[in-house]
This record gives sequence, structure tokens and C-alpha cells, in this order.
Amino acid sequence: TQVASVAFSRKGKLEVAQTAESATISGKDFSIAFDLQKGMMTRYTLKGELLLEQGPQPAFWRAPTDNDIGAGYNRSQRMWRNAYEMGKTTEAKVTPIATGYEVVFKKELVNGDAEVYQVFSVYDDGSVKVDNRFTPVKGTHKILLRFGNDLIVNKQLDQIQFYGRGPWENYWDRKTASFVGLYKQTVDDQYFPYARPQESGNKTDVRWVALTNKKGKGLRIEYADSLLNFSALPYSLDDLDPEVEKKQYHSGELIKRPEIYMHVDLQQSGVQGIDSWGSQPLEQYRIPYKKQQYSYWIRPLR
Repeated sequence: TQVASVAFSRKGKLEVAQTAESATISGKDFSIAFDLQKGMMTRYTLKGELLLEQGPQPAFWRAPTDNDIGAGYNRSQRMWRNAYEMGKTTEAKVTPIATGYEVVFKKELVNGDAEVYQVFSVYDDGSVKVDNRFTPVKGTHKILLRFGNDLIVNKQLDQIQFYGRGPWENYWDRKTASFVGLYKQTVDDQYFPYARPQESGNKTDVRWVALTNKKGKGLRIEYADSLLNFSALPYSLDDLDPEVEKKQYHSGELIKRPEIYMHVDLQQSGVQGIDSWGSQPLEQYRIPYKKQQYSYWIRPLR
């Protein structure tokens, strides 16, 4: 087997080991790994403990709700389900900045209809600023069901504290009964068991959310320029998505996964409640096919 050459560089208290395929940025007690070919963060480790099994990956799809299926979104928007994984990486680079390192990924999506640009700014205290930018290039897409990031979190970080709307799930067009406050919950509290598995557990207008173990160690996500949406479930998108044909199965059949599946989003289009056989969310609650941008911080909790 051929071993790729490794280039090392140092910026202050940070060190980078880089090959053509990957880069790892390390500090005093943490390391963050990136796959330069797939264009994604693959791991965040703190004091030898794995916090993130997969870092923030751009995402545009949600597990369709009954109303989404009625509106035809399960078919008409399905090209966005795996848009990032299937996209073409056009840029992947690691560069030093004044306070650390910057990892930049750019991808073409849906046969060049759109472009997504993601920047990870890594600092020597282990903080990472994540900047997401979406740009439509062509096509006649009418709506994005979601614009956000997917993360896979170590299952030990099952204690949730957040400052946003709660305590129950809430959405852009379904949140007037959910008041902004400081809430403490667990991952097991997050999923609402609709008869058929679907999108569930979202929280809106979030200033920050922390996922920790029972000793308070873990990570905290803080908004930078726009309030966030988040969810954290023991079920993956594959568990909750009925595929193209509406599968008849029930929430009671779900089996908890050995990891936590988290969304950190700018927004989801509304879930509406007009009917379940053709209506769309009201126009003011639809994410338009236009430029979108948001940033947030990932902070280690030691």
C-alpha cells in the first residue's frame, strides 16, 4: 500500500498534519479531522474523548412530515436529500489565519444548480466558527425544505441545555405557545412519537445549546449572526424518512441508534396545518431558492 506524504505546519499553539486526502488540526487537548475529498469535518476529539463522530455537513432535507407528503415534497424535493454527499467538490484548502487555521470547502450541488460554501475557522482554545453560504446558480426550484447542518454526536452527550423556544418541539410557523427560556432536557425527551415516523423535535430561536455528559463535559453551540434551530434525536434520517413511496410503519417500531443525530439549522420551511392533501406552508414560512447564509460557534466544554 502507498502511504500519502504528510505535511506538518504550526500556527501558535496549533499544529496541522495534512495529506492530499485529509487534514488534522491539533491543539493542547483537542484534535479536529477533515476529509478534504468529501469536503467535511469527520471528527472532533477533546481530551481523548470523541465528541463529534461527524462534523457539521450542509443539509437541505428533512424527514417528510405528513403535510410534506400531501404537498408532494417527498417527490418534488427529493433531489436535495443527499445533495451534499453527491455534490462535486470544487475547492478544499487549509490556510493559516491571524488567530489559527481556516478550512474551506466549496461544492456544486444538484448538477450545478447551486453552490454551497463552508468555512471552518479553528482557534487554539478548540473553538470552531462554522460559516455556511448557499448560492443558487440556475434551475427553477421553488423552495428549500431546510438549510442547515447535520452532525453525529457521541451518545454519552445526552444531557441537553438550551436557551431558545421550548420546552416542546416548535417550528417557524408553529411556535407561539413555545416561550423563549432556559431549558434542561435529555435526548430521550426530544422525539415526539407521531403515528408514522417523520420530522420531529425541532426547537426555534435558539441562542445556544449545550450537549454534555452527566459531568457537564461536551460541546456548546452558539449563534453568531442568526438565531438557530436545532434538534437532537437518537434516530437517523434514514429511520424517519419514508422514502419515495410512503411506507406504513410506526414510531413504536423505531430502535434507538448508538449515536445522536443533530441538526443545527438556519431554518426549516414551515410544517403548516392547513390540510394534509395538497397545501404548502404559507409563503412567508417557505425558505426561498435564494442566497442563504448563517454562522455559529462550536465551543468545547471542559
